Amino acid sequence: MSDKGPSFRTFTNRRELLENILKDDEMEKVINKKINDISSLLARGYQLRTISKKLGLGKNELGILYDFAKTRNSIRHKYSKYDQVYMDTYSASYSTPENVAMYRAERLKDKSILDIGCGAGMASIFLSMYSTVKGFDTNEERVLMARINNKKYAGRAIFENGDGTKLQLMEKEYDTIYSDPLRSSSSRERSLEELQPNPDHIMDIYREKVREFVFDLPPFLHPERIKNIPGTLEYLSVDGDISRLTLYSNNDNRRIFQATSLTRNFSYMSDQRMKPQLGDRVMNYLFVPDASLFYSGLHGNYCNELDLKIISEEKRKALYTGDELIQNFTGDIYEVISVVDPDTLVETLKTKNIGRVILRYDSPDYYEEQSKIQSNLNGDDISYIFSFKERRIVCRKIN
Repeated sequence: MSDKGPSFRTFTNRRELLENILKDDEMEKVINKKINDISSLLARGYQLRTISKKLGLGKNELGILYDFAKTRNSIRHKYSKYDQVYMDTYSASYSTPENVAMYRAERLKDKSILDIGCGAGMASIFLSMYSTVKGFDTNEERVLMARINNKKYAGRAIFENGDGTKLQLMEKEYDTIYSDPLRSSSSRERSLEELQPNPDHIMDIYREKVREFVFDLPPFLHPERIKNIPGTLEYLSVDGDISRLTLYSNNDNRRIFQATSLTRNFSYMSDQRMKPQLGDRVMNYLFVPDASLFYSGLHGNYCNELDLKIISEEKRKALYTGDELIQNFTGDIYEVISVVDPDTLVETLKTKNIGRVILRYDSPDYYEEQSKIQSNLNGDDISYIFSFKERRIVCRKIN
């Protein structure tokens, strides 16, 4: 390298680099700065050849650090110490965000936990702040990353390279086995069979030794595909989007559905999913339940209690209506301004001083349709447009 510090000529691959910086804190500081320098230049749009010249890095040097630098840009919103942790591309894509990991750690506090398939270690690290945790992974490099990340967060987890599904690794009794299995990013149809390690396989091995199993599953996995494993299915949202689907399975043979919104500090659960009350007209307000309620199938339960009526349900949301404003509603609230035919929509928007519209209904040509409407507007306000029975509902967003 061109600056002071260790030379990459002593490292032929990423594993050797990780082993050495785990042992040498001063070396890690130099490497960490290099990674952040690369990350900054990548974020500014520089090509690798230019980065190599600017930082005086050879092809091998840059090749070893590039993946760490690239992933730091992608996890900026997920971790408070994003500029210090070490992750490969896969780990960065599927690792548990810090706020979700802390929530789960508190939920599982005061337990002894075995993490099977710990990856770069982030879930285990946060679990270890409230519990005793040991993580296993078959990928040696990711175990090294986990150990480095553990130091960064002052975690108390222990990480080992090995197959957590092997019985001989169960050297002590654990309260809980946790696993966030590997999954194929290219798979179109989510299923338990594609996950590695497979949750069914883990439970078959450790059923007699462990009281509780916790699995992070693909968020859009249909409940019918995991009906053979009882327990609580928690659909967790952050900022209105689904972040995690977690299965908590213990000695309770019931299927319980739970909707949790971290952003709204809300949780709702039931062992039954109720059908919504049907509405045949648009009332004063529209309500779109939080994603956790929608994907858990509990929006009917929740909205029935509030005497709201459903008027449409699409692939990613349900639309309810009611005459009264419900200030503490868990989801988005809209005030209805007008209900009009599509051919009079633009004229109505003009009279309301609307300059921008957000379409909240499924449209095969969303951007084309939005652009066509907005090209005829010159107002200052924003309107949200819904669809009901071939008509358009013009709304103002309240929350």
